[in-house]
Amino acid sequence: MFGVIVYAAIILVFSSLWRAVTQHGPLVGYSYFALLWYFIGAETSVISTFSKVMDETAEAIITGAIESEMTRPASLVGLRCASEVGASLVRMFVIGGSGCLFGTVLAGGAPQPRAFALGITAAILGMIANVLGMHAFVGVTFWLRDARSSWFLYQKLLFLLGGMLLPLQVLPHALAPVMWALPFWAMAYAPGRLMSGSFEPWLLVGQLAWIAVLLGGAVGVFALGERRVTRRGA
Repeated sequence: MFGVIVYAAIILVFSSLWRAVTQHGPLVGYSYFALLWYFIGAETSVISTFSKVMDETAEAIITGAIESEMTRPASLVGLRCASEVGASLVRMFVIGGSGCLFGTVLAGGAPQPRAFALGITAAILGMIANVLGMHAFVGVTFWLRDARSSWFLYQKLLFLLGGMLLPLQVLPHALAPVMWALPFWAMAYAPGRLMSGSFEPWLLVGQLAWIAVLLGGAVGVFALGERRVTRRGA
């Protein structure tokens, strides 16, 4: 309940900001309506994932608690990611439902059903990509024994280059190749863009491609990390 209240307060703040910014016209093609729903889509996708999942996983690696999980006859990273995706879907239902209610009231309506359906799909895919990305990044703890630097880097890249608060069109054009070469746009920009009313199904294809890449990265990093732990304990 507290999280929903905080989320509502954030939406109200940004709603006032977007209204002021667009009072003389759209911002890089986004009206007040589009910006508000962009923000709801992007935020719902990102904040549905528990922000401390990297800290908890890193702590398990550092303390050795993760070694007991390695004895299970199943993929370690697969079990952890599946568990987090399931929990995030529940949070997304609550947070996303609240966000859509606030957006409908503040913007005077919701996106067209076609765009709305794509936005919800993209938010789920973005959340999955985020979970996989977190595990791919936190896997470096097997070697560095400290996830704080990787978590800080991950957060800033998602915040700045993923379009978590602002559409990517607002950023300098020179950054475009970097933004599209990294997976963070699939976590925040894609759901935001589609929820804003833009009908661009190719963004979903891009998200699926990045999910495959991030899954391979997370599995690979953890496999190498598990081998390192096994050799060290031998």
